[in-house]
Amino acid sequence: MAVPAIMAADTMVIFGITGDLAKKQTFQALYRMERREELQCRVIGVARDEWSDATLQDHAHQAIEDSGEKISEQVFQRLAARLSMVPGD
Repeated sequence: MAVPAIMAADTMVIFGITGDLAKKQTFQALYRMERREELQCRVIGVARDEWSDATLQDHAHQAIEDSGEKISEQVFQRLAARLSMVPGD
């Protein structure tokens, strides 16, 4: 039996991206992954809120800042370029 090849994901989907868990933990974790250059895929957020990509990126920046993380704008811009929003349930 052949061993399947391990393939990297090309997209990460996060449901509830506008909620408290994302604000308190998820964005900080994504930022840290980006800082370590471990995040290699786009990140699509799904939530009931009909936010633009720019609104999501602003929310992420504020959430990371509120967590006490020291933000490198260069690292954040790389993360922001990966973030996009899709409204839905």
